Amino acid sequence: MPDTDLIERHDKELSALRENVARQERAWDHIETRIPEKLGETLVGISVKLDHAIGDIGSLKTLIREDFVSRHEFDPVKKVVYGMVGLVLTAVLAALIALVVMR
Repeated sequence: MPDTDLIERHDKELSALRENVARQERAWDHIETRIPEKLGETLVGISVKLDHAIGDIGSLKTLIREDFVSRHEFDPVKKVVYGMVGLVLTAVLAALIALVVMR
């Protein structure tokens, strides 16, 4: 009788090992499908796109340096505009007060 228990236990272990091997094979198949067939071409494509992106960033830097107004250049314009807006608002408030006082 002890031999049959041993055989049953071995059969269970073999069955578990077969299931484990089957799971490992399925996992390997899944990994193989995720790896691109032409990995070298993919890396070259990524490298080319990265080079284009670096060139675009360089052109954006030159555009910013050449075309945009710096803060110290914009400051006098800002002061004039704020002064004009303040003057207009003061005139509107004075007119409203004059209308209220006149009645």
